[in-house]
Amino acid sequence: MTTPLFKRRARPAGFTLIEAMIAVAIFGITMTLAMTYPMTPILESTDVLLRERARQWLEYEADVVVHRAKADAPTRAALQALVPAGQLVITPSKNGAHIVVQYRRTDGRTGEVFVDLADGRLP
Repeated sequence: MTTPLFKRRARPAGFTLIEAMIAVAIFGITMTLAMTYPMTPILESTDVLLRERARQWLEYEADVVVHRAKADAPTRAALQALVPAGQLVITPSKNGAHIVVQYRRTDGRTGEVFVDLADGRLP
């Protein structure tokens, strides 16, 4: 019987370190892409919700100014609580008032809704 000059050694089963590192890198890239895509609609809907809450607060304050009514403290506090980091700015003008509600958006920028009350009437 002839014997080969070089005997092949049996390769152990499993992955090499390089193969495992490549698999982990591919998995990490895939998860990064998969996690950022669903967050965009969630953040956009949160911004829309904040804008609508600020608009509700603005409409209430404009109604108080137009009707020269006394503001209901619990209602005002509840509307203000719906807009985190919200700020109300009422600037009197010659013909009426300029009312602005500023709020912090999810991307860190400041959003605002406003109304100009000409002659003390809602537009």
